[in-house]
Amino acid sequence: MWKITSWRNYSVKQIPKYPVDDLVKTQKKLQYLPPLVSVNKVDALKQQLATLQKNNGFIVQLGECAETFAQANYQDVTERINLITEFSQILSNKKNILPIGRIAGQDAKPRSSNFENTGVHIYKGDMVHDYNLRQLDATRFLVAYEKSAKTLKHMRYHEEIYTSHEALMLPYEECFTYKINNIYYNLTAHMLWLGDKTRFINSAHVEYLRGINNPIGIKVSHNASANELCQIIKILNPTNINNKIILINRMGIKYIKEYLPNILQSVQNNNLQVHWLCEPMHGNTFSTNNYKTRNMFDIIKEVEVFQEILSKYKVYFAGIHLEATYQNVTECLDSQISPQNLGNNYKTFCDPRLNKEQTIELAKIIKDLL
Repeated sequence: MWKITSWRNYSVKQIPKYPVDDLVKTQKKLQYLPPLVSVNKVDALKQQLATLQKNNGFIVQLGECAETFAQANYQDVTERINLITEFSQILSNKKNILPIGRIAGQDAKPRSSNFENTGVHIYKGDMVHDYNLRQLDATRFLVAYEKSAKTLKHMRYHEEIYTSHEALMLPYEECFTYKINNIYYNLTAHMLWLGDKTRFINSAHVEYLRGINNPIGIKVSHNASANELCQIIKILNPTNINNKIILINRMGIKYIKEYLPNILQSVQNNNLQVHWLCEPMHGNTFSTNNYKTRNMFDIIKEVEVFQEILSKYKVYFAGIHLEATYQNVTECLDSQISPQNLGNNYKTFCDPRLNKEQTIELAKIIKDLL
């Protein structure tokens, strides 16, 4: 039987071990705070997802790799919303756009390692620890809430944009899980997603997410087992409704041709209702000159191949998922940004993002594909 806290009895990965007393005190404070989003808007998102293909819809999900607390100000939030809006407008004469920001809660990140080469704890987002100090502090959950609330306040004139983040920090997420008309909702965001590193049978994150009514994204890398993925989809969406599961493909150009067809076929053979998004960022990450980067050529190529494979299987191309910034950063390679000048304006604390020019270029390419 599912409960808000039943995830604690399952295999927990990627959640730091906070001092118990500190965590309990913080959770008690969080539980007295109002929800960040409304049930009505979560339901509105589900209604739009239910008619996505029928209405020629296309999801544009983009935003920061990891939000920082410093970004919860009017100017920064406005610029981030403007980028989503501009990207959406480019596609709007081809599709009815459903915009979902990586915003107002995307401030914790799973990582492959716990430590950097220097032995320092690797940065896992402002919700987990300060970038400079790297000390676990459960009270940062309270700051994360405050910053999300402030970001949402700045977004109040952009009610057509939904919010999303990875459902990673379950001790935080459970504090904002409410039973309404006998249905549970997470009210930190309209949509949440299950990360590649927490997507497995008997995962605490799968257990938590199966109990909430929000739309759920699932990151799918080349490491995903088709059989296990189908089992997880059935766990999260046992009634197989068409407005619940969004599969976010992140295989990379190196693996997509080999692995995506098998996943697609398995999902089809099981008659599972899902929406397919292309996330051409994570699978194309590599390091050069001591910088973590991605190449625009690989990103564009993966989107093109994704579209080709979906067309072959007569599957609807439901949207795009990107880590992108309005800033003129030099984090991803292109014809102008070489490995030698990545350091000119490399600002990310975590993964490399597309800059504004690259983001808009990709929007125009997707427009042509559609």
